[in-house]
Amino acid sequence: MRLRVLPLLLGVTLLTGCASAREVPAPITDTELQAYLEDRLDAAWLNTGLDGFAQRPESDRSTLAERYRDGNNMQAFNDCLGQQGITSWGADERNGGPVFLTGSGSTAEPSLQLDWYRCFAEHPTDATFSGVRFSQAESEYLYDYYQEWVIPCLELQGYSVMFVPTREEYITGVGFEWIPYYNLGPGLSGEDPYANSLEPGFFIELADRCGDPFPGMPYGERYGF
Repeated sequence: MRLRVLPLLLGVTLLTGCASAREVPAPITDTELQAYLEDRLDAAWLNTGLDGFAQRPESDRSTLAERYRDGNNMQAFNDCLGQQGITSWGADERNGGPVFLTGSGSTAEPSLQLDWYRCFAEHPTDATFSGVRFSQAESEYLYDYYQEWVIPCLELQGYSVMFVPTREEYITGVGFEWIPYYNLGPGLSGEDPYANSLEPGFFIELADRCGDPFPGMPYGERYGF
């Protein structure tokens, strides 16, 4: 039995060294973030279905990145909707921007679409509404790290990962909202990880064994790591 375990332990050691030796990439620049948010704002307007039927509300496009970085733009966006009397809403993504829906998931009437667009233009958000937009280099770094180290380690711990996006999906869309630790399923042992997930520190202890979900990056606290 020991002879069979030894290669796995050696593999873990090699992977650990490889992961720790990687250089952490630079975060998204203000110029890149500004271009991303401008594209999202244009897409959000087209997604209202009002282009050509209503005048597009004016907004200050030049400070989108600055306002995005100011603070909790998601809360500010939700508060803005509340001030318009919109307390139940949903959102989807289409063609690089948000599609705003009623709380029941149906398309909202034009007047509500205008209110949503005004709030979105004032309080721009990313595709995951997380307040974090990775640079492409960060996304590539994390995806490779998850594939080469975290997921194999979780499998050695007896867990499977139920959903793994493709590299393209992760880099262009899923990004910050997906990490392997929160997509676990039973492994060969049949143990359900979520039977233990309510125990204090369960995911932190698992990350101690299989790697920080955001190594060298200042994002861990947003997900409790």
